[in-house]
Amino acid sequence: MKLSAGQGRLGWLAVSVARQIGMENDAVDIIQSGSIFEAGEIITNPMRDIILKHCPQARIIRLNSQPVVGAVILGMEQAHVDGYAIRDNLIRAANEIVK
Repeated sequence: MKLSAGQGRLGWLAVSVARQIGMENDAVDIIQSGSIFEAGEIITNPMRDIILKHCPQARIIRLNSQPVVGAVILGMEQAHVDGYAIRDNLIRAANEIVK
C-alpha cells in the first residue's frame, strides 16, 4: 500500500525529536496523545512503522494520564531526578486531581 503524504508524518516527527535529543537508540516511550489516534490503524500503523524503523527500541503507547505528567517528568529529568521512577505515582495523582 502506498502512503499518502500525510500518513506517517507523525512518525517522522517522533523520529526527529528522538534524534535531536540523542535517544533514537534508547528504549524510549513514545506516547500517543489526542483524538487523532482514535482514527485507528490508518494513522497508527504508518506512524509505528516509521518510528520502529528509525528508533527500534521505542515503545509506542497510548496516553493513560493527564498530559501534564509528561511535562513534569521532563522537568524532573532536567533537574537530574529520575521522573520515570515515579511515573505511575504521578499518573495516579494527576488523574485524582482532575476527578
